Amino acid sequence: AITYSMSTGNETIEFSGYYWSKETYEAALRQAGFQTVQWRPLSCDPRGIEEYGQRFWESFLGTPPFIGIICQK
Repeated sequence: AITYSMSTGNETIEFSGYYWSKETYEAALRQAGFQTVQWRPLSCDPRGIEEYGQRFWESFLGTPPFIGIICQK
C-alpha cells in the first residue's frame, strides 16, 4: 500500500492506495449491491493551476495515482 497525504488548507487527509484492476473493483462493488459504477478522472482545482501553473500538474494528472468512483444502489 502507498499512503497519500493531502491538505485542504484547514486539515490533512491521509489514505492508503492499493492497485486492483477495474474489473475487480466493479465486481466487488456490484457484489456489495451497487448497480451503477462511474469512474471519474483526477482533476486539479483551478486555484492550484493558478498558483503553480499547468506544467507543474502535467505528470501528476497524466498518470494519476488514484481515481474517483461514484456508485449508486
